[in-house]
Amino acid sequence: MTVSAAPFSYRSELIILEVVGMLVSMADRSLRSFSVLGLVLFFIFPPPVYPADEAAKTRPAYLLSSEKLFTDTLADNRIYQSILSDFELEQMRALRAEIEARDELGELSAREVELSARIEYREQLEDFLLDLLDSAFAVETALLDREAAQLGLKIAEEDLRQSRARFSSGQIPRTELMEAEVAFKTAELARETALWNYQDAEQDFLQIAEIPWQPDLLPSAETAERPVLDAESWFRGDATVRRAELRLKQRQLHLQGLPSNTPLFSRRLAEKEEEQARLAFDREISLSERRFEQLRRTIYQEGETLKLRADEIAVYSELVKTAERNLEQGLITQGAFERIRVQLLQAERRARQTLQKYLSALISYSIWTEEISHIMTDQPGGESP
Repeated sequence: MTVSAAPFSYRSELIILEVVGMLVSMADRSLRSFSVLGLVLFFIFPPPVYPADEAAKTRPAYLLSSEKLFTDTLADNRIYQSILSDFELEQMRALRAEIEARDELGELSAREVELSARIEYREQLEDFLLDLLDSAFAVETALLDREAAQLGLKIAEEDLRQSRARFSSGQIPRTELMEAEVAFKTAELARETALWNYQDAEQDFLQIAEIPWQPDLLPSAETAERPVLDAESWFRGDATVRRAELRLKQRQLHLQGLPSNTPLFSRRLAEKEEEQARLAFDREISLSERRFEQLRRTIYQEGETLKLRADEIAVYSELVKTAERNLEQGLITQGAFERIRVQLLQAERRARQTLQKYLSALISYSIWTEEISHIMTDQPGGESP
């Protein structure tokens, strides 16, 4: 599957010709020309795109659980294509700024533009993928709620039948019968509401994913293995820190490049700007460390909770089997059996919520450590946007 040639789909012949022409006009800047020429050659002869099956071998195992949800929706998704188009436009502007740079300060400025575009793209991509994941789990949760509401209606119907029989024989007062009738009507309304919520959830998923909901799109916990989180990979992929570092270098170069006869006020202003850039760099490092630690804890906690949810489902599944045998032998009522089934559905619902939180944290971590790019572009080991 190839979502796009992104993020380098702007490599059109027009752009290549323009770049080559500008390179010729700047032939006197030989050293600079070689670096730009490298970019042009990279655009003309991009890295090979591996087949999808080969790419899958290199993808992190914990992302394979939700891969189908992404690959089936992103190919022609207009939201994703719009995000990608914005990024391509900013990349073109960054390339022009890099070509037109006349000194090291200009090169750093162009690099900052490119990093800013990359950061914005990643933030938009993260928001979109999380919305997509949330909408998928919302459908499944609404489906479980609909099944639970249907069982709740059966329970209320059974209770009403028994209450009528007991009222007819004089075992209960009329108030208890009225309570059972109210409970039955409430259960009917709950079932209708659950049905509407399920239909709304399907429509919300269709609006975001632009494909109809299918049960096999829901990510599973079977292959959602916990990754090894290391701070080195995180900081290497955090473009916000690199951008803050570039801005600091720009301020330092600007300060160092001031002539000796620069007015005192202008020099102090440059020193203050350099100081602010240094503080901003330190702040970005601190924020990045905090984001990493929060994701690390979330992934660990939700990963452990997933194991507990699986054990919980296994326990209620056995209870349902036991209750079914007891129902066949006439040891329990139909209503008692349905109540145990409701408990199983509630356990499955809790497991879905835990898995959603777990995968959401993995998506955020993967985007900022560039591992999600394997799914986005089918290019193993390629640099992600």
